[in-house]
Amino acid sequence: MEYSAYEKHTELLPPTNGEPAKSKRTSKLRVVTLVLALAGLVAGVVMVTVSLTSTSSSATAIVTASQPVTDEFTKTGIPLDTEWKKQVWAFAVQHVTHPAWGLAHSERDYQNSVRNAAANGLQVDLDVLFAAAFLHDLGALAGWAIPGVSHGKRSADLAGPWLEQWGFPKGKIAQVQSVMINHVEDILPPAAMPVEDTVFRDVDLLDFIGDIGVARLISTTQEEHGVKGTIGEITKQLDEFAQLFPPQLRTETAKQEAQERCAEMKDFLGRLDKYTYDGKAL
Repeated sequence: MEYSAYEKHTELLPPTNGEPAKSKRTSKLRVVTLVLALAGLVAGVVMVTVSLTSTSSSATAIVTASQPVTDEFTKTGIPLDTEWKKQVWAFAVQHVTHPAWGLAHSERDYQNSVRNAAANGLQVDLDVLFAAAFLHDLGALAGWAIPGVSHGKRSADLAGPWLEQWGFPKGKIAQVQSVMINHVEDILPPAAMPVEDTVFRDVDLLDFIGDIGVARLISTTQEEHGVKGTIGEITKQLDEFAQLFPPQLRTETAKQEAQERCAEMKDFLGRLDKYTYDGKAL
């Protein structure tokens, strides 16, 4: 299966832990049970249990996450002012762990979405953006990814039942799933895409450009399925991102910021060439 340039970053991820997910060619993985039990908020701890069962095996893969929910704010100051936000945050702290598309990336995506919307005079649903930001890349991470399935679609499928169980406004769940799917697929024309989808997709693409994009991709070089384990290969992919992503941006603020980010990335990569014999020793 061919991935879009944006989707290529999922190829940097290591294989899933434990029993790998079955592809459609073998036995199609079917979610039989999805049990999320809040085990009494003893000492402010949320316990989430997820059961996944393959149609070809009676064995179940159990994932349990526990995290104190006494925090009032995320690391960057996002208010955790509802119980469902605390549960999303607790789950993300425990499971959305990756140096390039983990918790820190989620925080940036939310904060930058809010900033981008305000700068463009757009009204957005902050609940939708919060839930989407902290769960949108879960379907790309080891233990959750399914080969051949878009990580945006996979994240949306996982998040729907959980959000409902965690008390997220039921009428907004489909909006969250739309943001997750469209941040990868871009299946809707600009005029038909909801404002939250547009704003979020723009800032998610921006996070691959500039100094932060360099830092993110370099962090993957030692992974088993990273970009050949060398910084030199990373720079080639960054050049590709700088060419492909800016033309896809739709908000004016994102377009302007992309120019700044591309310029800083070009300067950085140029200095890198200077000190590495034109990139030959990189």
